[in-house]
Amino acid sequence: MPVLRQRWYRPLQHAWSKRRALWLALLAGALMAVAVAALRQSLNERAREHIGAATGYAGHTIELLIREDMAQRRAALARLAQRWTATGGMPRPLWEADAASYVADMPGVQAIEWADTDMRVRWIYPLAGNEAARGLHISPTHPARAAADAARASGTATVSQPFELAKGGPGIVAFAPVMRNGSFDGLVIIVVRLQAWLEQIFNRLQFEEHDARIFLTGQEVYHHHPPGEAAAARWQNPRAFTVQGLTWAAAVTPKREFVADIYTRRANLGLVVGLLLSLLVAAAVYLTVTARLRAFQLHDTASRLAGVFQNLPGMAYRCINKPSWPMEFVSEGCEHLSGYRRRDFETQRIFWGELIHPEDRPPIWQKVQRAIDARESFEIEYRIVTRENEERWMWERGRAVSVAADNGIHIEGIINDITDRKRAELALEEARAFSEAVVDTAAEAVITIDAGGAIETFNRAAQQMFGYSAQEIRGRNVRELMPDPYRGEHDHYMADYLTTGQPRMIGRDRDVEARRADGTVFPISLSVSELPHPPHHRFVGLIRDISRQRAAELEAREHRAQLAHVDRLNMLGEMATGIAHEINQPLTAISLFAQAGKRLFESGERDQVVDIFDKLSQHAQRAGNVIERMLTLARRGESAKEITDCNTLVTEVAKLAEVDARLMNITIEVNTGEGLPLVAVDAVQIQQVALNLLRNGMEAMRSTDCRHGRTIRLQTQPGADSGVQVAVVDSGCGVSKQAAEKIFSPFSTTKDSGLGLGLSICQAIISAHGGQLGFYNNTAAGATFFFSLPPANSSSTLQEA
Repeated sequence: MPVLRQRWYRPLQHAWSKRRALWLALLAGALMAVAVAALRQSLNERAREHIGAATGYAGHTIELLIREDMAQRRAALARLAQRWTATGGMPRPLWEADAASYVADMPGVQAIEWADTDMRVRWIYPLAGNEAARGLHISPTHPARAAADAARASGTATVSQPFELAKGGPGIVAFAPVMRNGSFDGLVIIVVRLQAWLEQIFNRLQFEEHDARIFLTGQEVYHHHPPGEAAAARWQNPRAFTVQGLTWAAAVTPKREFVADIYTRRANLGLVVGLLLSLLVAAAVYLTVTARLRAFQLHDTASRLAGVFQNLPGMAYRCINKPSWPMEFVSEGCEHLSGYRRRDFETQRIFWGELIHPEDRPPIWQKVQRAIDARESFEIEYRIVTRENEERWMWERGRAVSVAADNGIHIEGIINDITDRKRAELALEEARAFSEAVVDTAAEAVITIDAGGAIETFNRAAQQMFGYSAQEIRGRNVRELMPDPYRGEHDHYMADYLTTGQPRMIGRDRDVEARRADGTVFPISLSVSELPHPPHHRFVGLIRDISRQRAAELEAREHRAQLAHVDRLNMLGEMATGIAHEINQPLTAISLFAQAGKRLFESGERDQVVDIFDKLSQHAQRAGNVIERMLTLARRGESAKEITDCNTLVTEVAKLAEVDARLMNITIEVNTGEGLPLVAVDAVQIQQVALNLLRNGMEAMRSTDCRHGRTIRLQTQPGADSGVQVAVVDSGCGVSKQAAEKIFSPFSTTKDSGLGLGLSICQAIISAHGGQLGFYNNTAAGATFFFSLPPANSSSTLQEA
């Protein structure tokens, strides 16, 4: 009877279970359908919110990019104006180089211009395509005049309201005032084509999912219309904002494909969620078989752990906390580390602690015990002696995991072989020691500093050069090695480089002055480089004491001045006959007028004596002027440069040469250029060069009996690099090919008398002034000798002057 009951009960129980599972599945399906419908409605609402947020974010992004780009352009324009102001007006080539860099970095710029104080455009870059703007006057009726006046009045950069450009299309103009010596010197002008500029901004955005219209002061200036049809107007998101006084508006509309795609993705998400809910139902079934699979999973997990331990780069372990480190478990990596097999450690035939190098055992034990007491993990490095008696370095990380009543504290961890790393570290230390030894024995001073200017290293040559010990100077600011004004400028230069990344001294050799510990100042050659160790900035300076070099240069200048003085005296000796004749004429006239005055006085005609005295004074002054010019040329003194007008110098030279010219029956024609810059020169030496060239030219004309004419020209004109060129044009015999090869060599001459040092000294004088001396044969007859001088506003001439 019980057997029969059991036979019919089991099928009944099984059938009831299947029926219950079916009803539960139907109920779960109905609940899932309701949940999916509600989820779909929620997802559609989220889709609408997402599209609105994406459209609003697109408009916000457009605003941010316009603000950022206009701020960058205004800052770059301000830097361009500051460079003008800082240099007291820029040479045109340097200005055009800055303008070219600005145009290359700022798309949409039609032109960069400079207008003078009368609001008239003088310089344009690029000129091609903008010729119509050259000389343009920004009149009071010009659309941008209000912004120009505002920039001049405020002293800051301003932006004009939009207007139609001459080349077509809307545009805006930015103005930045520039100063020279504290006074207004005009405006730097940036002309921006709005179409090209905004197109570049949208290209950066990769703006393909929205249609955008950009308005400026109510006028549409750009329409971004990527492929595809825009969605309905209800999706449009207008946005207005003001940037630098300009009122912008952006109307952004999503593409129809974008809206459809969002809804599709939401629908797909609903489908995925439905599937996930189905998986949750399946998970309930899965839980019924979890118990049966648990034993299999445990076995599989053990197999996987064994595989993991086998593939570890080192050795995993579990040991008892004793000085000998008896192992309860080790992975297969133990044999690779120590040469002993796993069984040797687990049977405790070999103890890990006995493999540790005797010198490392005490400190290792103490460090592990401190970590266990603090309930922290530990990391240690030590040496072991392998089965092959090889010494190897180990890295170990472990932690106390349990406390057993019988065996005490247990430790689990992992051990890796770091022998190769240790050898690399040792090699690195040796290389560092070698490099430090090389730097310390270098003949030049080597100093390294951090971004704040604190000195980090100071080699032996630097200690000898500056009088500080390395311990004494380390950590102090490098400013202490600088005299004024370099001391005050250093922090500004460093901050400017760290902010802008634009070097002013980095990577360049520069002659400056330094200060020793005893306060003495001496000249040095300085080269600064940045060490490539980001993100921290570190700099190294190589310093060479050039005191001896400067002394040698001074001695060379003194020798040059002595030779120049000897040449002037020799030239005056050659001109002695003419000078005597020039002085004799006024002296003869003085004698005659004195006799005539005496006769008039004795005869009682005293009214005419006053005229006689005027004539005596006139001729005495004439003789005195001749003597004064001769004395000036013959005077020997310190070579000193002064800023002067080149036209005045050549006029005085012509007067000095008139003596010889009259004796040779030659006329000196002086042609001076207009608007020439001032030059910083030693006036006596430059007059000596011009006089030497004049006399050589007259000698060449006399050698041909002046058959090509009796006029020699002395002229000034603009030279290269905004400098001045002085030229002597004669109609003599010219320069032969043989003479041209060594015409500037010492002791080279074509004259019957003379040492042949004149042109060699002239070339040395002009080179010392930063210029060049040259010549060429004229087409008709004679030759032209010329020399150039840099303007006084160049950095080299200003420093020397």
